[in-house]
Amino acid sequence: MSLTFNEIYCEQCKTAENPICDYKFRFKLHRPPHYLEESKYFYKVENNWKPDIELSERISKAYRKQYEDQINKEDGQWSYINSKKLNIHEILLGDDYKKASEILSNPSGNSLLYGFDLIEDSLSSGEFFNCNVAVCWDAFIRLCEAWGVEKCCFPESYGFAEPPSYNHQLMLEKLNRVFSCIIKFPNPFRTEIGVKFEEGVASWRAIQSLHQAFTIYEKLGRKPGRVLEIGAGTGRTAYFASKLFGIDYTIIDLPLSCAASAYYLGRTLGSDAVVLYGESKESGIHILPPDSFLGNNNADFDLIVNFDSLTEMGYSTMCAYWSQIKKSTSAFLSVNHEFNEYSLRDIAFADTSIKSYTRMPYWLRMGYVEEYVTFESIKHRLVQARTEALRSYIGELQFQIGVIQTKYENLVIQNENIVSQNEETKKVNGELIQNLTQNIGELNTEISLRDNKINKLNDEANSLHQNINRFQIELNNILNSSSWKITKPFRNLSRILKR
Repeated sequence: MSLTFNEIYCEQCKTAENPICDYKFRFKLHRPPHYLEESKYFYKVENNWKPDIELSERISKAYRKQYEDQINKEDGQWSYINSKKLNIHEILLGDDYKKASEILSNPSGNSLLYGFDLIEDSLSSGEFFNCNVAVCWDAFIRLCEAWGVEKCCFPESYGFAEPPSYNHQLMLEKLNRVFSCIIKFPNPFRTEIGVKFEEGVASWRAIQSLHQAFTIYEKLGRKPGRVLEIGAGTGRTAYFASKLFGIDYTIIDLPLSCAASAYYLGRTLGSDAVVLYGESKESGIHILPPDSFLGNNNADFDLIVNFDSLTEMGYSTMCAYWSQIKKSTSAFLSVNHEFNEYSLRDIAFADTSIKSYTRMPYWLRMGYVEEYVTFESIKHRLVQARTEALRSYIGELQFQIGVIQTKYENLVIQNENIVSQNEETKKVNGELIQNLTQNIGELNTEISLRDNKINKLNDEANSLHQNINRFQIELNNILNSSSWKITKPFRNLSRILKR
């Protein structure tokens, strides 16, 4: 009688008590546990990196400023996750930067990374340690299978075939050749669990992030570009994308996650390589809260990505991000499960504006879907928007031209009326002027005639004056004559006789 799949697992593990066979861990494995040789690959690193108090101070100030600016929008399951971190929240709001650096540098001793990384106090010891190292080794093998460095396991052979043999260091060198890079796994935290390489210990999240960085690089056409990640967790994907491929990276996340990624990236890439909220420096990985992205009309990225958080947000928040994503990029890469009520598929299928949509199982996590959505390029959409704006502007101009044309026609009519009135006025005025000119001429003629009469009268008066003067002279001569004097007595007698 053939064994069932579950029985094969436990039979090959030789014990049903093996915690790796427990359902809580088996779903993370892509092969039977006995395929995962533990003796030399699994490792728990205890490093001696000293906490960076100066970086922690910058992080605390940025964290405090986010809350002063009331940027604290948590919904969905993240409101619950962050409720477990209230003590860390209070420390980061304070000014004890040494204490903050202890929290940030040693997440295995607290719950800072709870919800997005396998480095926290409940996963660093006992059976969880054994299970986690097995999951890390399985994930690295799966990463190599995804990129053709190793052949894929064949589940139908599990009952009879011998497990394949792996050389982890050789597999890493093959990955370096595939992507023309040198992969290293920095371990800035005090405790990390994973596969031990000469280049560091590769934790489960580091392996996931390396695969995500490879995928981003492929989506960009194997060239640098501008990428924004929504919900970056510890910031490991940003590290690999920036370090290996020179990608210009921006992170949008909740305040506590921003603090975690800022510390990780500040320690692995250098404190000058990160730009925190409220800082004015331009170059570096920008780590910002959601409000710096949502509603930003100037956001322009070659690719926006989200790994393992979009479907865990509240529906309204998820829709707000989707709306902003469409305005900010021509391509969106999502890797999420579909367990919750809403998924990206629901939104994408209902959106008729997308250019293309593809989905496939995600290589490194069962139950996760890798979805790639493209939109019209931002430049094309800008051209369309500007064209629409120009059309609207032209329409407005045409309306204004119509208004002006109407006013012009009214003015022409008014002008014609005025000209007509002017012509009539001119005609009337011409007649008046002509009549006045004629009257003036007649008056001038009459005046001339009267002047002539006056001149004649003056001539006659002058002639009379001359005659009077002549008569006066003659009279005076008579009166002074001797004859007048001799005849005087007779004249008197004559007057008497007349009486």
